[in-house]
Amino acid sequence: MEPALNSHQQFFDRVLGEFEAGHAGEAVLMLSGMLDASLDRGEGLAELRSAFTAHPLSTLCRHAAKSGNRLGDAVSRLGFARGLAARSELGGQAIERAWQAGKQILLLDCGERGELARLQALPLDNVALEHGDPAQFALLASRHAFAAPEPGHRFDLILATGWADRCRSADLSDRTSRIAGRLAHGGRLLLSAFVPGHLGCGWQSVCMGRDLHCHDEDGLAAAASAAGLSITQFRDSSSSLIWAELRRAGATSPARRQP
Repeated sequence: MEPALNSHQQFFDRVLGEFEAGHAGEAVLMLSGMLDASLDRGEGLAELRSAFTAHPLSTLCRHAAKSGNRLGDAVSRLGFARGLAARSELGGQAIERAWQAGKQILLLDCGERGELARLQALPLDNVALEHGDPAQFALLASRHAFAAPEPGHRFDLILATGWADRCRSADLSDRTSRIAGRLAHGGRLLLSAFVPGHLGCGWQSVCMGRDLHCHDEDGLAAAASAAGLSITQFRDSSSSLIWAELRRAGATSPARRQP
């Protein structure tokens, strides 16, 4: 066994021992901190994933975020989990307000985090869905009757809050400009992005298998400027996630409170 791999396995043994001893909170912090530090030092992601997948600890952690036990509760307090919760809550609020106002809404590569819960069983003839993941599209479409907009249709609200996770920094400006071209006059584009080095970045990458691209405020501001949009942005209470509202330059929007 490679020395680094053996070291990882030994550490995972210790973490598993903490879990088995009933110390879920301590174990989650140990594992999350180790993974964050490993990625920060530049250790190979593929190597970490391989070592983790080969260890029994991976089975325990795989569904931790979905469980209601002490393990799930401990994971929910990590920065990334709080950021995901803020993404879902803010997105749901924005959709509900726009729907109530009769706005034309596009969900772009999002919606799977419960953003539509407030509108369950209500007609969504002013809401369209586009998703790059066919499985997620099929699941959401089975739950809601979305509109089918004609080519060239423009939207008052485009919610693309998970899109930046899958966009390289080098492509951010060009892709933001293309999305902005689908906005109606006075329309809004809502984005969110995890910041580099956020707490739980390693957990997302290794335990959840997410190939995550992170962005900072300067990167989002540059993308907005290239698209001819103004931007208002803030971080959630964990300082892990940036929430950004982009508008046509000169347009205004009411101030929002940080969650």
